[in-house]
This record gives sequence, structure tokens and C-alpha cells, in this order.
Amino acid sequence: MRILMDGVEWKPREGSVPVGHAALLETLKVEALAQGRVLLQLSVDGSDIDEEGFRTLQGGLELRCTTCPVRDLVRDSLRQARDFFPALLRGVEGIADRLEQGKTQEALQLLQQATEGIGWILHVLQNCRLLLGMTQEDQESGTIQTDCVRLQGLLESISESLEQERFFELAFRLREELLPLLKRLEHYAEQYLTAAEEGVQ
Repeated sequence: MRILMDGVEWKPREGSVPVGHAALLETLKVEALAQGRVLLQLSVDGSDIDEEGFRTLQGGLELRCTTCPVRDLVRDSLRQARDFFPALLRGVEGIADRLEQGKTQEALQLLQQATEGIGWILHVLQNCRLLLGMTQEDQESGTIQTDCVRLQGLLESISESLEQERFFELAFRLREELLPLLKRLEHYAEQYLTAAEEGVQ
């Protein structure tokens, strides 16, 4: 298979030829990372393919890999997270309102979407923290790890309130417990974005 990385033909080093698509993908990711870049897109014979699809692919004549600098990816991800926070905070407030108004079905659908959004935010913040080399000492108060653990525990206990149909209690907890935690995460996102834009590694 012919392999192009950012338009330049790539050849494995002698004695380190990866066997199989899964091994090849890991080799390419490691080589990109060694240059401060990450794999962004894969294309086999002109068709885009995700990593999982590539691992299980049989055949293929040409693989094209597109990479981008790690810092660009971190900045873009953190900007998306920052821009998402206001909508997420308004959404959680709106869910609490609907629960209090007895619009439980609508509230529960929105809560599912909010939970998915929170999961994405946590994923972005934790990954970007590692890529930026941020440590616990970089935090002004508390740590993001502590807040993430508290948030995950809170989401689990919220599901118990749902199962027992304690909707007014759930509305209260969304306002008094979830919103303050999300605002702390918003602060981390701003802090990390500032670090990324200042070029601190």
C-alpha cells in the first residue's frame, strides 16, 4: 500500500515494517506525534475512513493521512468547548424550569442531550490538559480531577433521582450542584485556552 502523509510519501524504517492495518495506524500516529502533530483524517483510495474502519479494512492501494499540529487541535477543541458552555448552562437551567413546570418528558430528553454534552466537555478538558502539560499546581483552587470526579458522581446520583421520579429534587440539584460545577469547568476551559494561545507547553 502506498502511504502519503500530508502529501509526502511515507516509508517505514528498515526493520520496523508494521504488519497489518492496526499496527500501521499506530506507527503512523507515533511518527506524527514525534513531530508534534496528530492524525486528523484518513483516506483510502479516495474515500474517507475512520480509524476503526481502517483497522479492520482488507486491501486498499493508497492511504492518505492528513495531520495537524497538536497545539492547533488543542486550541480548536478548547474554543469549541468555550463556545459550547453558555448554551450548556442555559440548557441545564431550562431543564430545571421544565421539571418544575411538570414538562418531564421534554426535560428528560433535554437532560440526555446535556449529559452527552457534559461527557464531551470532560473528554476535551482532560485530553487538552494532558497535551498542554498542565499539572495540579497550575490550578488556582482545587483541581480539575477532583471536580471531574465530583461531576461524575453527581451525574450518577441524578440518575437515581430520575429513577425514583423525584423531579423537584432533581431540578434543585441541577441548579444548586450541577451548574456551579459546570461553571468551574468553564473556568478551566478558559484557563487552558489562554495557556494554549500563549504558547506554553
